[in-house]
Amino acid sequence: MTESVTAEEERYAALKELRSAADEVADAARLEALGDASFRVRGEAVLQLAARPVSARIEDALVLGLGAGDNAGLRNGACDLMIRYGGAIAAAVARAMRAADADVRKLAIDVAGEIAHPSLATVLLAALRDANVNVRIAAAEALGNFDSAEAAKALVAGLEDGELVFELACLESLARRQCAVPAARLLRHLKDPYKRRAALAVLGHTPGMDSLEVLLGGLGDERTSTLTAAVKALGAWLEASERS
Repeated sequence: MTESVTAEEERYAALKELRSAADEVADAARLEALGDASFRVRGEAVLQLAARPVSARIEDALVLGLGAGDNAGLRNGACDLMIRYGGAIAAAVARAMRAADADVRKLAIDVAGEIAHPSLATVLLAALRDANVNVRIAAAEALGNFDSAEAAKALVAGLEDGELVFELACLESLARRQCAVPAARLLRHLKDPYKRRAALAVLGHTPGMDSLEVLLGGLGDERTSTLTAAVKALGAWLEASERS
């Protein structure tokens, strides 16, 4: 056994000794272990912290962890723990979504999409107008997990943004939320091979003969992926039509 492995085992064993501890000193040790070089130590820290009530100290540490640019393990651990806490840490996630660092904003938005707490919808809608395109794309993706008429309206508006990847994210979120979008609003995207499959998926949730005509046209596409998307969308269209 090498010295490094021995050191790792010692840190892991020391952390395991804290499993029954319920005080701030133990929480401080757990938070420090969240940035450990060992995956096993970090995993143990996440499990222990997830069983603890959310405190201001934990919130602040996790928000700072999102900005640990030189420690991917700490960033991932902070994200994992925030997702496990769910709505209990929504306020801290919202704070991180307004951070000066675009990378922190994006990570926080990714977390918000997983938590999907209603209180985060307003901040996500604002993030659709972020100066950083990656943040905007992340916000569009995250809103696909929110059952909100305002979110759906914003995603439809995003289809006219002009940024290809952002528009694709809006289409995919609309499809995931099974939102109906008039065929006329999707014609430009249907002509783009990069976005066509996502646009077809949205049409599948849009009853009406205009949608059906476009979907049937997709059956003649030579690309297997597009043909598969059209067939799947037709099945969804039939179900949506029966419900309408």
